[in-house]
Amino acid sequence: MSELTRRQALILAAAAAARATPPDPLEGPRLYADLLRYSALGEHRTATEADIRTSRWLRDELRDAGFQADLHPFRLRQFFLKSAELRADGQRIDCFPLWWPRPTGSRPVSAPLVPATTRDLRGKIALLKFPEIRGASVTPASPVPGLVDGLVKAGVVGIVAVTRSLPGEIVALNAMAGLTMWPVPVLCVGQRDEAALDRAASAVLRIEGKYKADAEAFETVGRLRPNKPVILVSTPSSGWFRCAGERGPGVALWLGLARWAVRREAQAAYLFVASSGHELSGVGIRSFLDHHAPPPGDVACWLHLGAGIATYEYRKTASGLEKLATASRARRLYTRPQFESLLAKAFAGQSDLKPIVTDQPGGEMILMAQRGYPFFGFAGGSAFHHMPGDLPERITGPELLEPVARSLAMVLESIESEVAVSRR
Repeated sequence: MSELTRRQALILAAAAAARATPPDPLEGPRLYADLLRYSALGEHRTATEADIRTSRWLRDELRDAGFQADLHPFRLRQFFLKSAELRADGQRIDCFPLWWPRPTGSRPVSAPLVPATTRDLRGKIALLKFPEIRGASVTPASPVPGLVDGLVKAGVVGIVAVTRSLPGEIVALNAMAGLTMWPVPVLCVGQRDEAALDRAASAVLRIEGKYKADAEAFETVGRLRPNKPVILVSTPSSGWFRCAGERGPGVALWLGLARWAVRREAQAAYLFVASSGHELSGVGIRSFLDHHAPPPGDVACWLHLGAGIATYEYRKTASGLEKLATASRARRLYTRPQFESLLAKAFAGQSDLKPIVTDQPGGEMILMAQRGYPFFGFAGGSAFHHMPGDLPERITGPELLEPVARSLAMVLESIESEVAVSRR
């Protein structure tokens, strides 16, 4: 059975299980069915056809639930990858460009492949070993720009960069906003191919695609019972690959909580936002904050459903990777002080999700903190964070999603009650 056929079978089975049980939007099978559908839509890079399909699907799901929902477009520069190829001594190696890519066109770069520490690098392709990159992101504080610039100044014509991960897969790195394309082609590879590359004497690099200066992507925005203060719920909707563990739990919980909110007798106002552009310095949520977000004083709370919320823990053994029944230790629950006690009570049964009180949270929440919003939410990672292998059957399941959904509903119920009191 092919990978796609397996995914489709999982979607159908989970959807059937959800229909056979009471229509509870927070039940694990229902949440998992949405996660499967999200992943099956394709690779979710910003402004691609799969990304736009995702935004439209989320809008339609909100409308079906009872929200007033629309797509808010924003423009950005984007590179649309057609194909990337790396051959080392004729052997094909899995690869992915470091954004923003320097395309080669149909004529590849071919040269000797040498370690980045080689004294004379002129006219060579450098084999660079990236250190562990915090947050899997290229930022001014990360070592990536300095490493690449140093090799370019030494005269390389291309770079092959080995990325570090538990499974040995390629790790795609989030791109820094405003960065121009790299001066030479840079292809990222996984650790599992490091030994083969160490032995290789030559390499051929090819990156084909095109830049578009005014590509269009969307924020999906849904409103329920417009009023203020509002309870705001957000999640990123884009990423490098199929993003089942990175984005899938957030998207599934976002949809589940939206359907749950519609059924509530409480008349709390809700604003739901799903933003593309996450892997490109959060350009979508920045657009929402600049043009559509209510002021902090009109927000009762902002719940952000970031990366790796409900994913399995893995460990490396002598026979390979082993998936554990427990949740990933990389997930984090951040909050402002006013929500700490509510969160501690609601998540008491999930000991790894002790709320962390901070003004410097992870992921896109840092933008909410900087602008003074009353936030709480998740950020983290998983064993397959930012990797092609971040697929549903490897990384998550209904039994991980439902406890988080139930706990979040408890928290939102309490905040609804506080909102009701404040309006009297």
